[in-house]
Amino acid sequence: MVRSRWNDGRFQSGGGQQPGGIGLLDGSTFPNESRGISSLRLKSSMLNTLKIGLIGAGNAVHAHLAGFAELSISVAGICDLIPEKAESVAAQYGIARVYPHAGALIEAVEFVGVITPPDSHAELVIQALRADKDVTCEKPMGNNLSECDLMVEAETASDGRLFIVQNRAYTDAMKAMRKMIADGAVGTVLCIKSEGLEGEELLNRMPSIRTDERGVIGTQAEHQTYMGPLLVGSDIASVNINTHKRPDTNMLAPDGTADGTFTYANGVRHLLFHTLERGSLPSEHNLEIIGTEGKLRSFRTGPQNRRIEVLQWQRANSQIWENVDLTDARVRSREFAAMWADYLNAALTGSEPMMTTEMARRSIHIVDKMYESAALGGAPTAIALPSAPQAQPGGRKLGLRPKFLRKLGPSGPNLRQ
Repeated sequence: MVRSRWNDGRFQSGGGQQPGGIGLLDGSTFPNESRGISSLRLKSSMLNTLKIGLIGAGNAVHAHLAGFAELSISVAGICDLIPEKAESVAAQYGIARVYPHAGALIEAVEFVGVITPPDSHAELVIQALRADKDVTCEKPMGNNLSECDLMVEAETASDGRLFIVQNRAYTDAMKAMRKMIADGAVGTVLCIKSEGLEGEELLNRMPSIRTDERGVIGTQAEHQTYMGPLLVGSDIASVNINTHKRPDTNMLAPDGTADGTFTYANGVRHLLFHTLERGSLPSEHNLEIIGTEGKLRSFRTGPQNRRIEVLQWQRANSQIWENVDLTDARVRSREFAAMWADYLNAALTGSEPMMTTEMARRSIHIVDKMYESAALGGAPTAIALPSAPQAQPGGRKLGLRPKFLRKLGPSGPNLRQ
C-alpha cells in the first residue's frame, strides 16, 4: 500500500429525481432482487440525509457531482492536495466547505467518496473505514489484489460499508440489455464483442493517463471485467491478451492498445479491442452480444458532455437493427446518479447493492491476469481468484444499522411503495 500525501498527520483514525426518473428510484426491479437479497429501497429524499464528503477534485469528480445534482443531493465538503482545485469545484457546485486535508474531511462526514489516483485508494479507504465511515472508491479498487484484501479486512472490522465505482452497469441501456438477455431475446449467448476507441480527447482530459504505469487495460478495458459477467451471468475463466503501443504515442504504459479474448465459465467467448491511440477522432464505446436467436448492440454517441447510449436489437432471420426504447439514454450524470442512489440506499438500509465490492476485487485480479497474459505473449491465463480474507459477503452488515435508525424516523423508513 502506497503512503499518499492526502493526510498531514494530524488525524488518527479510530476503530430529487429528475424527469424520466433514475432507474433505481422509480420502482423498477433491481437485478440483485432475484438473488434473494433485501430489496428495501428508499425515496430519493431520504438519500439526502447522509453527510457526504469527497476526497479529490480532479477530472473524475465532475461525473460524480453531476450524478448528485441529478438526485438533488448536496455534498457537504471536499478536499484536494491542491486547495485551489477544491475551492474551484466547491464554488462551481455549491459545496459547503473545503477541508484542509483528508483526515479532517473524514472526521466531519458520514459517507466518504475517494476520487483520487489509484495509488492513494487503499490508504484513504482504510482510514475512512477505521473511522466507521461508509466509502465509495473510484475504480480501480486498488493497485493489486493485496491492497484490495487489506480494504476488505478493514471493511469487515468496521461499521462502515465499502462500495467501488462500477458505473457502466448503471446506464439504462445496460440494464435493458441485461434484462433482454435474461428474457431470451437473443437465445443462448455465444459471443461478446467490445470496442473501446479513445485517443487525444481522453488523454487531454485526463493527462495523468500519460504517466500512469498501466494503460488501456487498467483505464478502459477493466470495465469489461465486470460488465461481461454481469450480462451473461458467468465468471471469466481465462484470458488471452496481447498489448502493443505505437512509437509516437505519448504515454508511459506499454499498453496503448490491447486485444484478445475472455473465455467465460459457461463457454461464452468475449472478443476485445481497446485502444488509447485513436488520435484526434472522437471516442467510441461499442458492445455487441451475439446469440443463437439474435443480436444486441450498444454504442455511445454525441459530444462528451451530452453523450447518450443507444441500444439496438436484431431479431433472428433479420438484417434490420431496431432501436430499443429506453427511459433515459443519457450517460455520465444518469449512470453516476443511479450508482450513487444504489450505494446510498445500501448504506442506509443495510441491503446489498447491484454491484458489490467482491465484483470489483475480482476485476482487479482479472486485470492483473490480463497483464500477465500479455507478458507471456498472449498465452492463455487462468482466473483463479483467492478467497477474500475474513470477508463476509452478505453477512453481518445486512439489515438496518442502529446508527442510521434516527435518520429513518421513529416509525421506520419512509419507503417508495
